[in-house]
Amino acid sequence: MNFSEEFYQKFIFGYYTQFVGLAISVVTFIALFFLESGLKGTIKNGFFNHNNVIKFERTGQLFMFSGSLSLIWSIALLIYSNGMTLFSGLSSSALLILVGFGLIILTDFINNGNQLQQENNLTI
Repeated sequence: MNFSEEFYQKFIFGYYTQFVGLAISVVTFIALFFLESGLKGTIKNGFFNHNNVIKFERTGQLFMFSGSLSLIWSIALLIYSNGMTLFSGLSSSALLILVGFGLIILTDFINNGNQLQQENNLTI
């Protein structure tokens, strides 16, 4: 749409404000591809393998990064609008950060299980 320049001056980054949410969504979407790849690897190769550790850790990092950016963006919008926006973005951002943190913890369990499985294979 073609709006006047004075319309865009009301936003934080002017015309480019509309692309901030899109960029955050793209990072989340990329993380979902890594998650899908990790789940497919779990089905094919079993739960305890090194590829799952890499994919789930990357997914957790991307989720935490995307959630942090979204949280910062929601707070910036809240401050810029003098409290006129809703808090709905804050809760979903915090949830995304927690999911990312949970995936990073899961990778530690997978890595420890992988090491135990390798030790068991050596003793047999």
